[in-house]
Amino acid sequence: MSTEVVAGHDIRRTLRSRVFVGLVGASIVVCVAGLLVGQLVGTGRDPVSALRVQLLGMWMVAGTVVGFIGVSVGASGIAGERQNRTLRLLASLPIRRSELLYGKVLSRVTVVVVSVCAGLVVSLSALVVGTPVPAMGQVTGFAVFTVAVAVCYVTVGVAVSTLVTASRVRAVAVVVFTVTVVWPRAFSFGVEIFGSGPISSALKFLATLTPFGAYSQVVSDEAAILAFEVDSALLGSGTMAAVLFAWTVLSLVVARRGIERRDI
Repeated sequence: MSTEVVAGHDIRRTLRSRVFVGLVGASIVVCVAGLLVGQLVGTGRDPVSALRVQLLGMWMVAGTVVGFIGVSVGASGIAGERQNRTLRLLASLPIRRSELLYGKVLSRVTVVVVSVCAGLVVSLSALVVGTPVPAMGQVTGFAVFTVAVAVCYVTVGVAVSTLVTASRVRAVAVVVFTVTVVWPRAFSFGVEIFGSGPISSALKFLATLTPFGAYSQVVSDEAAILAFEVDSALLGSGTMAAVLFAWTVLSLVVARRGIERRDI
């Protein structure tokens, strides 16, 4: 048994359940709802401005939901096996704990990415068709970073599931997710207080150091409450991609140490 086998088994089991249908449905609903909000607000604007507002509407409605889906699905991976009392059985098979972990991560990432992509394909296709001059680079960037933040939150959820008991994993995952969402806004208050200068620049960067903060900085714009004008490379899309990558890698490291040290 290997990582691929564990992932394949978990994916097939998820596809046969109602959970997958619910995830796809939720993703489509929130993405389309965000698009409709953006279209309503952007009515009467020029094409460029209307596109920006529509993407902003999708971020406002779907941004947090995508992250919540990711962290919830990730947290239920190891915790679900523990609750069903099958984790000890899996660990007794000729498979390393790291392979079990990465198999769960791979399966959960696959399920979430497919679900999120379903919502993005429906909503962004409607956006492109209905926009006279669609900025494909902007639309593509929105899609790529939305998928990236979903993957990042899956690994965060998996890390949580290896550190806490099964009865507490969902509550802890929600708390962790909430902190990452509130974090950018907390620092933006400081930016408003200090205005400009070195302290303000430092606070702007600190505000983007969570998955949601980095995602918002890229896909939103300075007209939104969680995005700042890109006045340095530290606030650019490259740095934000590095933040998401760092969270993903560190979450996997924490998850591996947790599953290897914890009695399952």
